[in-house]
Amino acid sequence: MEDAMSEVGKINSIVPDNTRFSINMHYQSDTTKEFATFRINKAMTVEDVLGLYSRLCPIECQIFLQEVELANKSLHRPGGMSSAGIIMTLGKVPSIVLMMMEFLDPEFFDGAEKLKNFRRFIRAYPKFSTGDHKRKLNTGVIIK
Repeated sequence: MEDAMSEVGKINSIVPDNTRFSINMHYQSDTTKEFATFRINKAMTVEDVLGLYSRLCPIECQIFLQEVELANKSLHRPGGMSSAGIIMTLGKVPSIVLMMMEFLDPEFFDGAEKLKNFRRFIRAYPKFSTGDHKRKLNTGVIIK
């Protein structure tokens, strides 16, 4: 009887498989009122996240990219500085994309390598970049 009880009392620990761990992120755009549910799992890449964003929120994505393009046209200096010489930016990232990226890798935009990671991100996705990054004159990040 004691052996049966000890077998019943044992709890097998379950180690989570991070490649299968996923969440649903419900999002409604403030600007376009588009509503989307993003299903994110740990096996996804940046390309997957950007693909979801452009597919599920196409109007907001288009407006956001137009804002970045307009910001680039209005730069005072090629390094990303404003005419007042104050604002220097590397690029812009939609807030929902930032949240999805933080789920995939919490240290990507916030860890010790955040500037290096963001530079790599905008080199891979130049539509999000602001200013001239070849000379590395800019240091800030704007998150919309």
